[in-house]
Amino acid sequence: MRKALARIRSGLKRAAVPAALAGALVLSGGGLTPAAPQDPPAGVTGNAERGRPLFESYKCYACHGFEGETGSPRLVPMTFTQEGFIAYVRSPRTQGMPNYSSVPVQTLADIYAYIDSIPPDAPPAESIPLLNSVLEELEDD
Repeated sequence: MRKALARIRSGLKRAAVPAALAGALVLSGGGLTPAAPQDPPAGVTGNAERGRPLFESYKCYACHGFEGETGSPRLVPMTFTQEGFIAYVRSPRTQGMPNYSSVPVQTLADIYAYIDSIPPDAPPAESIPLLNSVLEELEDD
């Protein structure tokens, strides 16, 4: 029985290596080494109409929701500049974010334009009079 368990454990360890490599290939876009991030060329303008289907085809919605309302960071309202967004998605600093270094700059600019075109659902907190009056009362107490 112990020998059987040892063989199963050994097999699992060997199976974990190909699985980890496959995961790395998927996250890197299929290549063994992702391309080095490059600065986006100046003057690239995104198109929100082209960006919507790209947002869906790259499965951005899986983490960020269909309207950019979830995820970390939340995409709507957009806080990045187009250049900052492209630089970030090409070389993300968070563990869960895939690397999109091989995606063309124009494609990323289109995705950015789409996200930037999504109106935020909630108004800014400081524009809600009732909330402000409650907060002021709490500060006074």
